[in-house]
Amino acid sequence: MQELTFRPSVPVVAELVREASAGRETVGVLLHGSRTAIAQPGLDYDVIRVVSDREFERRRRSGTVRGRLSVAGDRSVEVVHQTLSSIERHASEPGASTAGYLYGRVVHDPTGDVGRLLDRVAEAAGRRARASVPSACDAYLEAFARSVKAARRHDQLGQRMEAAESARALVRVLFGLEGRWPPHLHQLTDEMAPVEHAQGWPAGYLRFALLQLLRDPAPWRQQELARRVDRLLTARGVSHDWGDRLEAVAAPARSTSGTRTAVHRRMSDARQSPIPQDRVNENVDQRQRAHDSKHDQRQRERHLEKQRPDDQPGMPGEPTGPAEGGD
Repeated sequence: MQELTFRPSVPVVAELVREASAGRETVGVLLHGSRTAIAQPGLDYDVIRVVSDREFERRRRSGTVRGRLSVAGDRSVEVVHQTLSSIERHASEPGASTAGYLYGRVVHDPTGDVGRLLDRVAEAAGRRARASVPSACDAYLEAFARSVKAARRHDQLGQRMEAAESARALVRVLFGLEGRWPPHLHQLTDEMAPVEHAQGWPAGYLRFALLQLLRDPAPWRQQELARRVDRLLTARGVSHDWGDRLEAVAAPARSTSGTRTAVHRRMSDARQSPIPQDRVNENVDQRQRAHDSKHDQRQRERHLEKQRPDDQPGMPGEPTGPAEGGD
């Protein structure tokens, strides 16, 4: 559970707290969604109002469990009413909506009951996330292998779709290793830093790696990431049954001209080496990297020339720099 970081002067939040304090049936108020991280105009305030069993039953009968409110002149407040017992079920059966409670911000909790309950939910859900690491790992490696194989068939759609699936599974692996239930995907940017720190990745690397899986899932990128994830799993004592199959899929390919692919050269770039035991050499051969890049580009151009125009629906512009997810 996260602590409230809003200033009391925020009109909508201050009014929510004032109204909750005046009502005997309100146990607590939880803010979740995008507004927990940024105060950008136009975003809704997603509010969970924890009420007594009697108040919840009254609202259930009147059909007002969910609704939109006007608070401090702002009609962008969406509220859902819950009870402590309904939230407690997430401890035994965590699911898609559990992250909304665990990564929300408690703005009103006079007795501390809501905070203590969310701590129990976080602990129980964390145990479930840790136990599911092996299955999430298998899902990640399966999608990674299918993406690489699709790339070898020049199937860009399959390559990108499978890479996206591998990214989702990898998130479950990384958070599960830390005993944390994963957040909603739109919250990853804010929640990734503690995971990076605990696992020894450089700040911002995991965000960069996940963006690359979505923007440019080149086989060498995925192979490099898979090897490092495998080393992390080994260090944490997590085994998988891929064995030689992982080595075969993660092995760097060789170009038809005999030139090594860029993966070995790029591995010497400290910016892309997340695990300390890699002991990378920071002296990058820029000329070799440029040569490999040009060779890869010629290979792609020759492939596209063999296609009919209607076989090329067009793709968004590729990233060109590290800040945009490029090299």
